[in-house]
Amino acid sequence: MKFYYQINKSDLRVIKDCINNRIDKKKISNLDEIKKIIKRVKISLSSKNYNFTLVKGLTKSKKNFEEGFKILCSLFGTLVPQNSAGDKIIKVKPKINLLKKIKNKKQNLRYHETNLGGSYHS
Repeated sequence: MKFYYQINKSDLRVIKDCINNRIDKKKISNLDEIKKIIKRVKISLSSKNYNFTLVKGLTKSKKNFEEGFKILCSLFGTLVPQNSAGDKIIKVKPKINLLKKIKNKKQNLRYHETNLGGSYHS
């Protein structure tokens, strides 16, 4: 049983091409197709009560990942602040000093402050 939504390969290829074209400052010719795919993914996520999707190999290089992730998130809608500092995208990394002090990590720490998995959160 999967607890996350998996975007089909052909749709994912179109999304990745769009992201890499934006990073490379190229024109995006298939915007209508991308909008249909995003709408289909949003409907699938909400109708099946999935909380997230995993995307591997989002960009051609690791150095462009954060920019590609911002583009992907903006395709799905408006980014909203994730913390009091107003950061819209947060890299998931454990706060080691807090992890050592707290016994119940799930109850006392936010997801992006733990070592319970993940990489970026928006």
